[in-house]
Amino acid sequence: MQSGIEREIAGDLPFPATFVGEGDVAVSSDAEQKFERVKAQLKARLGAEVYSSWFGRMKVAEASRGIVRISVPTAFLRSWINGHYLELIAELWRHEDPDVLKIEIVVRTATRQGRNHVEPEIAPARKTTRQTHTALANGTASAGRVEQRAPAPRQGASAEPEFRHNVLGSPLDPRYTFASFIEGPSNRVAFAAARAVAESQSSAVRFNPLFLHATVGLGKTHLLQAIAAESLRHNPKSRVVYLTAEYFMWRFATAIRDNNALTLKEQLRDIDLLIIDDMQFLQGKSIQHEFCHLINMLLDSAKQVVVAADRPPSELESLEPRVRSRLNGGVALEMSAPDFAMRLGMLKLRRATAKSDDTSLDISDEILEHVARTVTGSGRELEGAFNQ
Repeated sequence: MQSGIEREIAGDLPFPATFVGEGDVAVSSDAEQKFERVKAQLKARLGAEVYSSWFGRMKVAEASRGIVRISVPTAFLRSWINGHYLELIAELWRHEDPDVLKIEIVVRTATRQGRNHVEPEIAPARKTTRQTHTALANGTASAGRVEQRAPAPRQGASAEPEFRHNVLGSPLDPRYTFASFIEGPSNRVAFAAARAVAESQSSAVRFNPLFLHATVGLGKTHLLQAIAAESLRHNPKSRVVYLTAEYFMWRFATAIRDNNALTLKEQLRDIDLLIIDDMQFLQGKSIQHEFCHLINMLLDSAKQVVVAADRPPSELESLEPRVRSRLNGGVALEMSAPDFAMRLGMLKLRRATAKSDDTSLDISDEILEHVARTVTGSGRELEGAFNQ
């Protein structure tokens, strides 16, 4: 039987979803060899970075009677490949086997028994121009900033000047936008998902809830605040709330103390987009109960929820099982440490920002390259090294 998680993910896709269990179908060695050649062609056409981001976890699940099923681990990857690369994959497969009639991209699960497929009608591949493939192959990495934390909320300060529609949220840093985010292999999937959420309208596909996880200093807060800013840019009338988990706890505790809990719940019920940062810090049984009730209400009302933490939902042991289960019901994407090119890009942007404040500053490319090679951790470590 299809699990509740699978049904929730499937409901967020623009086409019926197929889920397969790992190891359910034996694939012939001939199909595996063809698949390896197809992957090699994808890498050659699109480049190693793009290939690693979107196709590195593809597996051939089944190939028979003119139908090839390729599995990926998440619904987001399935949707992205269907929308951007399905036609190219079909072209490469037909070069290997002219008898192939159609390609299906399916989501694999850990279920090994009792598989019950929901057979989809294949979404038509979008017409993709050569220019589109070239742009994606080049990565189109935007200029970004080393992540910094937003300032702590000031007690008694009005949220209105900080963020017009952030009705009760934490302050936002105006520097945290998509344009100021360094994109690369370690965060490209998360970046694309964040943009898809921010730019979607009420009728668009949603990956809900979207859960981003990474260790400290890899850009989670930057992406979350960029989602909030871009959502308002696309729809200035939307009601967007960005909160850290600690601020969420403080607001609820204050509302309960002041007998205003009902008013706070009514405010939250009316929002269009809820963004929660540092989910690992959400503590307390009653607070978690309120949070679970809130996200259930928002998701059931087709409102978007985005959450970030320093680990995947299944490892947030401080959360109650029902909260973890609800967070597991969407798409969880990991952001890992930046590579050399991304680190160098961050340092060059940091240099440009510093030079705007002090025109006498002179730091050579050679020094930045040395730092980028030496400091291989997070953006915060790069920031510290630059400041030294």
